[in-house]
Amino acid sequence: MRTRAIVLSVLVGLSGTTFATFASAGALVGHTRPRLTIETALVVWDPTTNVEHLFVAARFDDIDGPFAWWLPVPSSPKVRLVEDELSLMFSTLIASYRVRATNWELPTLPSGEAREELSFGGHGDVEFRVDALPTREAVKETLKRIGRSRDPALKDYVERYEGGYHMVELRADPGTETWTSPWIHLRFETGQPWYPYREPAYPPTLDAEEEAPRLLRIYVLAPEKVAMQHGQSRPTMAYAWLAYEPTHEELQRAIGPRVSDALALETSKRLWLTSFEDRHVVRPGDDDLMFASAGLIPKDGEPGTIGDVTKAGIAFEPVGAPTIRREGGEGIGGTGIDRLVSGARRIRGRAIYRPLQAFGWMVLLALGIAWKLARSDA
Repeated sequence: MRTRAIVLSVLVGLSGTTFATFASAGALVGHTRPRLTIETALVVWDPTTNVEHLFVAARFDDIDGPFAWWLPVPSSPKVRLVEDELSLMFSTLIASYRVRATNWELPTLPSGEAREELSFGGHGDVEFRVDALPTREAVKETLKRIGRSRDPALKDYVERYEGGYHMVELRADPGTETWTSPWIHLRFETGQPWYPYREPAYPPTLDAEEEAPRLLRIYVLAPEKVAMQHGQSRPTMAYAWLAYEPTHEELQRAIGPRVSDALALETSKRLWLTSFEDRHVVRPGDDDLMFASAGLIPKDGEPGTIGDVTKAGIAFEPVGAPTIRREGGEGIGGTGIDRLVSGARRIRGRAIYRPLQAFGWMVLLALGIAWKLARSDA
């Protein structure tokens, strides 16, 4: 019987039953690595039990053969494929909210364009397994199993999760150039709401600027307000665009009775939904995302609550990508995607230059040694 599920974070090309290798400049030998262009996730968090339910789906482009997609989680997970249709989950929730918050407007992108992919999710068969990483030896065995013991970027990535972490590995072969995965449900224990954001430090390809844009959208549902936290940095609401209190009836209508039963939400508890977005082509920093407590749910009647007397909800300022600076400090204009692509060129160009620079020094050193040996022989 074929086990079906999906997981995310590290993309690696597959060749038959073994993993393809990477050249030093980031190109694949064999199959190419697909591009992960859209991720959508729902994090449901209960601070009284330290249990997180993570629902996730993703879209891949430029698929050329089978591939693997990895997801590190901080404890032993239970993973299952969601049989229910969840593609309309968030669009249904937002539509219900707009009915009772009649003065609230769905925020557009900084460029003024409509917010895309509010309906999301696909179908397909995938296989998965879970590897515990309690020791350095377990990390070595995991890399050896997939034939990647000599892959320094992947080795460094997996070693970061040595200890109590588990690595969930997905294998898929959708056979198309573009594929949207089905929704997956992962349940695990964690001291803080968690999302795997870090990626391996593979050098990018020379045409990386053509890979923009990317979209990561995470909805967090909890009995308190939360703020995004990148690793150990200070919590911030920088990428939030939606925050309000849904009713339990709205939630059940959007996610269906079976998913609702799996979450075991107490109907007597108030819940707060916050949506965060990240559109960086190259993800900044080198850590995963967590979500820190940002206070209690507002008193009923205040903006965003079920009894919101203003019916206007909470409005967030549009957030764009960081502005690229010229040498003299002058900011370059442009909105959203334009600046993201410019940032990708700059960051990826630097990542390409450094390996080439190191290679050049190695060549010069070898030539110097050869010259000294030739002189000594003479």
